[in-house]
Amino acid sequence: MRLFVFAACVCAAAVSGCSSSDLAAFNVGMQEANGTYWPDQSESQPLECASGNGYLMEYSGVSGGQGYVYFVSYAGDYAEITVTYDDGDVYNVGIFNGETSDTMYNHPGYAWTSSYGC
Repeated sequence: MRLFVFAACVCAAAVSGCSSSDLAAFNVGMQEANGTYWPDQSESQPLECASGNGYLMEYSGVSGGQGYVYFVSYAGDYAEITVTYDDGDVYNVGIFNGETSDTMYNHPGYAWTSSYGC
């Protein structure tokens, strides 16, 4: 038991200098190794259109142990969105003003990048 606690401390110290994507990968490995619980959580952020013609809202979080992301358009025109997860999954969606995209699901420990045009 003491060895396990020591090992956990060493791992925590080694991870403290890593980037967020490194920590996300570490979290994925830990969940797969011992069934870590992912609490429900959510957040949102506005994504301004380059044209100055409105914005998109990105909503993301964890629900029921599953990671998700979706978008709502407040852009004046059609918006195209690409979401790329660290594991290589890629989702492409297109929405008009006032529409909500389909929800994209993945492991809650994976980071993603969103690229968009509106």
